Amino acid sequence: MTAKELMLAMVTQNGLALEYAADILKKDKEVVLAAVTCNGTALKFASDGMKQEKEMVLVAVRQNGRALQFAADNMKDRDVVLTAFRNLGYAVGSHMSLKGIVLTGVEKDGYTVIPYASQNLQIDRDLWIAAVQKDGNALRYASDQVRADKKVVNATIAQTSGALRYALGGLNQDPEFLKAIGLWDIDGDRVYKRPEMAALSIKFSFAEESTTYATEFVQKLKRDLFLGTSRPTTRMPSPKSLATQPSTTWSTNARGP
Repeated sequence: MTAKELMLAMVTQNGLALEYAADILKKDKEVVLAAVTCNGTALKFASDGMKQEKEMVLVAVRQNGRALQFAADNMKDRDVVLTAFRNLGYAVGSHMSLKGIVLTGVEKDGYTVIPYASQNLQIDRDLWIAAVQKDGNALRYASDQVRADKKVVNATIAQTSGALRYALGGLNQDPEFLKAIGLWDIDGDRVYKRPEMAALSIKFSFAEESTTYATEFVQKLKRDLFLGTSRPTTRMPSPKSLATQPSTTWSTNARGP
C-alpha cells in the first residue's frame, strides 16, 4: 500500500487525519476531496492551492459550513457563502446579496460570524454595528479601523457603556461619549435638587486592559436617587493618562452648602 492509498483510507474514515499527511498529499486533489467530503473543516489542513479550488471549497462548506473560515479570501463569493450559511442553519435566500447573507448571521449570532466573511466585509461598518448592538464588548475583536469608527463606537456604548475602553483613535476620551455614558459632567446649567456636594475619589480607567468595576460603580453612584441629586465638581484625568494607564484617579471634591 502506498502512502497515498494509506492516507486515502485514513481521511475517508476521519477527514481531520489530513493534518498528518505529507505536504505533497495536502495538495493532492483526490486526497483532499476525500477528506473534506468526510469532514468539511479538514479544509484547514489542505494546501493553499486547494483552498482556492472552488469545487473543493463548495464540497467542504456543504458538509460543514464552518469550513468557510478556512477558504481562500477570493473564494468567499456569494455562492460559497450562501451554501455555507444554509448549512449552518441561517434563513438566507438566493435573492440576498453577499453582505445581506452575512448580516443575517451577525444579527442572529453576533460578531463570531464575521470571520467567515471576506476581508473587505470583516471591516464593514454595518456588520459591526449589528454585532455591537448584540454585545458591545464585541468591539474588542474588531480591527483597529473599526474600533476608530465613531458610528460603530456610538452603537457600542448604547449597548454596553463600559465597552468604550475598546475604542481607538482617541474616541475613548471623546467628551461626547464620556458624557453619554455618564462619566463627565459638563452640564453647567443643570439645577440640582440638593445643596450638598458629595466627595468621591475612586480608581477607574478607559484603558483596554482595565476592568469595568470601578467605572460601573461611578455610573451607579451618579444614578443614585440621593447622590445623583447633589452637584459634583469633576476633575477629569489627562487624555494621556486615560489612554495609557491601567488606572487613574477621578476626584469629585465636595463642599458644604
